[in-house]
Amino acid sequence: VYTDVARGVQADNAAPNRLSSGHNQYETPKRTERYRLLKEATRIKKQLGRDKTGSASQGVLKLRSPDHMSDEKVPAELLAVRDKIDETDERLLDLLAERFELTHRVGLLKADQNLTSFDGTREAEKLALLAELSEQRNLNPELVTALFRLIMQQVVRNHESLKSAD
Repeated sequence: VYTDVARGVQADNAAPNRLSSGHNQYETPKRTERYRLLKEATRIKKQLGRDKTGSASQGVLKLRSPDHMSDEKVPAELLAVRDKIDETDERLLDLLAERFELTHRVGLLKADQNLTSFDGTREAEKLALLAELSEQRNLNPELVTALFRLIMQQVVRNHESLKSAD
């Protein structure tokens, strides 16, 4: 059972890995600047009448206040893990950009050879393979296939726009 859909990872009962605690060795200038910006965002949200959870009475923005952990200092090991998450997110974006560059090349080839933008067989095979690979990595296959379905839909729209540009 996948209990943590937001993360997309199957939860387990194992104790979390702990990083060695040290003095605030992860308090980097990047981290300090991010914290300053979050504090400034909190101040502005309060001025705009947003509540503690960040939901606006009339607005669309739904952000958590950076001080949702109270006024306690955030542990260094938590900051370190968050930094690794940020780095991972950036790598994911780089890979996504690379994927879209490749699918752009595919779109140009399809447009040049007057092929259809959508290949239902290819998409079904790819989604089935991704679901299988997700399970092997203890990831939620429903989440992964939903994400890739969105990506593939955007690719088809991109391919259609290439065809209409000719």
